[in-house]
Amino acid sequence: MVPVILSSDKTQLTSFTGHHSCYPVYLTIGNIAKHARLTLSMRAHRLLGYLPAGKLDDSLSAEDAKLLRASLFHACMCKICQPLFEPAENGVRLADSWGCVRRCHPILAAYVADYPEQCLVTCVRYGQACPVCDSTRDSFDLDNIGDLRDAADTLATIAAAGAARSHQSEREILDEAGLNLVKTPFWAGWAHANIHTSITSDVLHQLVQGVGKHVVKWLVELAPAKELNHRMQCLPLADKLRHFKNGITGLANISGAEHKAIYAQIVACVYGLVPDAAVQATTALLDFLYMVQYESHSTDTLEDIRMALSEFHTLKDVFIEEGVRSSTGCVLRRCRQPDATTDLKIPKLHALQHYVASIENFGTTDNYNTEATERLHIDLAKNAFRASNKRSFTAQMCRWHERRERVFWFATHLAWKAGQVFDARLLKARIRDARIRPRHKPLFLANRPHRLRVTLAQLGADSVVVGFVDSMRAFLRRWHNLPVWNGFETALPPRIEQGLRRLPSVQIWTHATFRIPNTQTPAAKDVVNKVYASAQHNRYDTVLVQTHGEELVGDGGLDGEQT
Repeated sequence: MVPVILSSDKTQLTSFTGHHSCYPVYLTIGNIAKHARLTLSMRAHRLLGYLPAGKLDDSLSAEDAKLLRASLFHACMCKICQPLFEPAENGVRLADSWGCVRRCHPILAAYVADYPEQCLVTCVRYGQACPVCDSTRDSFDLDNIGDLRDAADTLATIAAAGAARSHQSEREILDEAGLNLVKTPFWAGWAHANIHTSITSDVLHQLVQGVGKHVVKWLVELAPAKELNHRMQCLPLADKLRHFKNGITGLANISGAEHKAIYAQIVACVYGLVPDAAVQATTALLDFLYMVQYESHSTDTLEDIRMALSEFHTLKDVFIEEGVRSSTGCVLRRCRQPDATTDLKIPKLHALQHYVASIENFGTTDNYNTEATERLHIDLAKNAFRASNKRSFTAQMCRWHERRERVFWFATHLAWKAGQVFDARLLKARIRDARIRPRHKPLFLANRPHRLRVTLAQLGADSVVVGFVDSMRAFLRRWHNLPVWNGFETALPPRIEQGLRRLPSVQIWTHATFRIPNTQTPAAKDVVNKVYASAQHNRYDTVLVQTHGEELVGDGGLDGEQT
């Protein structure tokens, strides 16, 4: 079995000028290990092609233009995926990496896309129905899941609507099912494929830039803007955490990384400024957001995810009571930034109901997060566009990719003939000695200290290293195993004491890098953290150090540890 994972997403090729865009389609397979598939230099994703992304004739109505775009998408996808239809039914003989010939069936396993793309792929109406189950907009704010959709039923409904005798009958059939009239979906001829069960969850667009973004906006509406910004400005600096020196109420075009930084600080900053129920609802949603991104799961973690989502649904009515959301979709009384949706019937809110089932069926959410697709746009779309002359660029982009592929495979062949392996990241061949990935040092310092000569007197006056000499003496006593008599520490040997007194100066590093093994996924990269201690920048990070035992750092958390 070869699980095929498809993804498609339209992207802008120009940042500030022009209106050029492209519509790439990517493919990968589930037989590749996750850590290799998510490493772009491993080239586990392949570009299948570019779909048409041009504008339609303005003479078409909005409904006709939407239907034409959907039909064009499925016609192009059918042509692209046509070579996989017959092997999925009858199988095809392929050789694996060991040279064994196997009979393989490429089955559509997952389709990674954001919500608009999911609706387009499954022929479901945008904003009115769920691509996975038969829930409609009226039940998007409820804590339940409808009956799962089936591809055969969808095709039967579309066929019945197409055979209707009147336009009114056709609309009634489609309205009841929440479908669009796409007569030939591309997955209709793909054997063993159920497009509705292939739709995966999307952490980036559904949580980070979806429901989480909505909740933060509601908290900003509830809290006094001046006080909230002041609290955000007062937070200390920390590694991998953005410091909002001007607050968050005036931000525009917020990126996913900035949203994550806001989520890490928002609960502490709004406490006392908004009702307690709003703080509890936000905490429950953030618990859900962080837990669904675990790199490994158990029955207990999945149950915790369900409980966190149920708690959010229990408390979410506080936003209606405070007037930032409406139960009927009417105009709000205290909305600084009104939008088209004023109630809680949000499609992305309903999508959270399918996360547990998605994890059970497809594994952890980092297997199918659209962040990988967004990153692929840089290498497989934007860089190719920059290499073109910006006129008739699609054909030039394809030619550019073909030439790069030929160069890569030729360099790989030459390296193989020489008994080496070609590393695309280094753009050179290296000796094949990387079967076992070496671990980095747990503590890394810069080659040159940030302060070359600092006397002990200066250290004593520096607020960063208070009591350095006393701490050094205590360390040397433990290092030389000097005993303690009647509660009094033994003096250091004269030669060590004299050397400590004659020490002219020491070197100072203001920051260090720690590498901690990933305890959830052993094959994944180490977790990298940086700590700072600088009086000049008034930043002092806290570090938890394990001073005893030989267990793996991070295994078991802080249970039984003293800090």
